[in-house]
Amino acid sequence: MFLRRLLITKNGEIVRDIAFREGMNLIVDDTPRNLSRESGNNVGKTTVLRLVSYCFGADADKIYSDPEFKNRQDPAVKTFLEENDVVITIHLAEDLAFDPADDVVIARNFLKRREKIQTINGVTYRDDDFARELKSRLFCDDADKPTVKQIVAKNIREGNIRTENAIQVLNAYTTLAEYEALFLFWLGVTVPALSEKQALEQQAKAENAMLRRLNRQASESQVEQALTIIERRIAELERTRASLNINPDYKEDFEALTLAQAEIAHLTAKLGAAEMRRSLLMASVDEIDRERSRVNAATVERLYHEARALLPGLQRSFEETLAFHNAMVNERIRFLKKELPELDRTILSMGQAMERTRAEEARLAAKLKASGSHSELERTNADLYDAHQQKGQYEERRHMRRQTQNTLDDVLARLDIINTGIGDEKALVERRITAFNVFFAQLSSRVYGEEFLLSADWSRGSLELNISSVGDNLGTGKKLGQIALFDLAYMGFADDQGLRCLHFAMQDRMENVHDNQLLTIGAIVREMRCQYILTILRDKLPDGLLDTCHVALTLSQDDKLFRIP
Repeated sequence: MFLRRLLITKNGEIVRDIAFREGMNLIVDDTPRNLSRESGNNVGKTTVLRLVSYCFGADADKIYSDPEFKNRQDPAVKTFLEENDVVITIHLAEDLAFDPADDVVIARNFLKRREKIQTINGVTYRDDDFARELKSRLFCDDADKPTVKQIVAKNIREGNIRTENAIQVLNAYTTLAEYEALFLFWLGVTVPALSEKQALEQQAKAENAMLRRLNRQASESQVEQALTIIERRIAELERTRASLNINPDYKEDFEALTLAQAEIAHLTAKLGAAEMRRSLLMASVDEIDRERSRVNAATVERLYHEARALLPGLQRSFEETLAFHNAMVNERIRFLKKELPELDRTILSMGQAMERTRAEEARLAAKLKASGSHSELERTNADLYDAHQQKGQYEERRHMRRQTQNTLDDVLARLDIINTGIGDEKALVERRITAFNVFFAQLSSRVYGEEFLLSADWSRGSLELNISSVGDNLGTGKKLGQIALFDLAYMGFADDQGLRCLHFAMQDRMENVHDNQLLTIGAIVREMRCQYILTILRDKLPDGLLDTCHVALTLSQDDKLFRIP
């Protein structure tokens, strides 16, 4: 798919209508160097990339927030987007030579509820359905993972992560399983169980956490030894009760009392188990919240600045890391709370049954006492009752441990099966990487005189991809060039293998790429069936590049992207 057009309208009136062509497309900041501010995105050239990303489902706040410091926002842009009906529309074409009427047209605005616009070819979709429909239309793929936002992250290179990493293009908290799903998708290797693998890994973490919590309360050995002692005590008490001379008149009521006490012990064990399970879940939630609250922002920020002084290239911020951490914490809490409603219903039902049985027990006990039952029998029965309650509690702990361990064993067994299935595709993965490297090595040799190579790493149980080169240390400009070549090589590889992909790559911060390499990349783009869209300051453009490129948009201090008065 090619990017034909980006349209920005405000209350039905056109603000920008940006047309893109095949080949190199430039988004130029025409502000003189001596007048530009250090904030970088002061005219909106990077915002163009963010708007395209927004149409693929990205969050709106990325458009008006500082990528490093989320609490820093552009209030004018935020107000402009949220207080007007600003609609962002992109047109995607199978081929730019085809009839525009056949384009996939995606439109989103920034309003809420009934005023919200989120359409594909004029049809409105809810958030989840929108993402699934986009993935199906663009990539003919209905699997849950990777998501369409994860897939297009490689094609829209803005922000620290995507402009600094050719492969690790997702947020810092992305799991190995999520990256594995993305890498296999890139390589055109289909493994249906990848979404299940991610869910199973999440479940395995939860079950392991439950086992650790149970072990902190009492080890398996402690539970077994306690049960042995309690069962011995029960046997002794039952022998004592059997030796007592009971008046035959009490036999019927005594048996009924015994049954009631046994039922109470049974209910107590089950109710205790349910309450323990609920307590453990809530304790896990509280522990997660305490972990979040224990984060000392000032301390970590001081360490962050010290690290930044030692590593000037460090681009991560504490606020960004904390925001991602909180998002993951909320997801973990949501996962743990799923079981609570059913537990609450169970606890309520058992509590009501317990009240009824206790009332019956009290009635029978009072009747026996009024009839002159022996005090020794009463003491023995009371001791038996306590012993059976303790036994039930320890048996339920043993049951919970075994159930948790069995569940974990089942999850790990299923993961082994899935990983074996993925492992069976290793030969195909290697063949696809070899095919990709034909393009990657050729392009990098042409631009830098050395061959960049992609390779697979399975050492941590999931597929990881790495890039190696003759030179181990890449400067900023060379790293940006490497990323551009990776994206261009991928488009050539996808066409060669018959894989569906986006035939456009958008890249920010290209001012640091040397003129010679930028000119060579431009020549490569002209030879390929693709679009390469980059943002750049006009006074950083190499001589002659404008002659071979399409200037899709020119911005300046006097003509910013949204033309906000």
